[in-house]
Amino acid sequence: MAFIESHLLTLVTFLPVLGALLIALLPRGEGGQHKGIAFLFSLLTFVLSIPLWTGFRAAPGRYAFEQKTEWAPALGFSYHVGLDGVALLLFLL
Repeated sequence: MAFIESHLLTLVTFLPVLGALLIALLPRGEGGQHKGIAFLFSLLTFVLSIPLWTGFRAAPGRYAFEQKTEWAPALGFSYHVGLDGVALLLFLL
């Protein structure tokens, strides 16, 4: 559970992309299977976004749900995400 809490923003961001890739790799059919998978990923994304709304604690000059990961320190690549008050509302759209 700690992994999900510390990576919640990343999960909610990239889960729809994962669902779209899965749908793109499925063979063409009647569409019922595609719709079901799209609905499942949409529902899962929504459920995971609820803690973003309920657990948001505003602090001046700080981000909530901040995550920073060094990818290639020698090249200066890092992944850094976080939410402030305005970004939270736009993100939940």
